[in-house]
Amino acid sequence: MNRLAFTLPAVLALCVAGAAGAATPDPGIIVATKAGDAAAVRTLVQEKADVNAREPDGTTALHWAVRVGSGTIVDVLLSAGADVNAANRYGLTPLAVATKAGQTAMMRKLLTAGADVGRSDAGLPEGQTLLMHAAQVGDVSAVKLLLGAGVPIDARETRTGTTALIGPRRRIAPMPFAHWPRPGRR
Repeated sequence: MNRLAFTLPAVLALCVAGAAGAATPDPGIIVATKAGDAAAVRTLVQEKADVNAREPDGTTALHWAVRVGSGTIVDVLLSAGADVNAANRYGLTPLAVATKAGQTAMMRKLLTAGADVGRSDAGLPEGQTLLMHAAQVGDVSAVKLLLGAGVPIDARETRTGTTALIGPRRRIAPMPFAHWPRPGRR
C-alpha cells in the first residue's frame, strides 16, 4: 500500500509534466522578445529556437517584437523565417498589431517582408479594416502606406457598414447621436 501511495502521485506528476512539455513549444524566444532582449533573441535563433513558437493564444515572438516596438528583434525574427502572417486566436497578425499601435515604420518592415493586408484585418472587431485603424490613429503616412499596399479604401465594417473615410471624423468629432445608423438601416 505504501508503495502504491508513493508510485501513483509520482506517475501522475510525470504524466502531467510530460504532457505540459509536449504541448508547450520553446517559449524562451517569446520570453526574450517580451523583455526586448535582442542579444538573447539572436542567441536563441543561432541555437535554432523555433521562431514560430506560439503562446497558448497563438501569439508569436513576432507579435511581441512588434508590440514592444523592437525593429531589431523584428529583423532578426524575419531573417530567421518567422511567419509574417501568423494570426493568433483572435485573428490578429503582426501587421494588425503595428497598425493599431500607430507604428508606421514597423508596418513598412512587415509589408516589405510580405505581410498580407487581406489577412491582417481578420481579427479586428466588427470587421474593421487596418485602414480604419490607421485613420482613427490619425497617421496619414500609415494610411498612405496601406493604400499603396492595396488595401481597398471602400471596404466596410460589418456592424454599421462604414468605411475608413469615417475614421478621422470619429476621432476628431464624433457623430451626433441622432445621426448614428439604426439597426437594419445603413
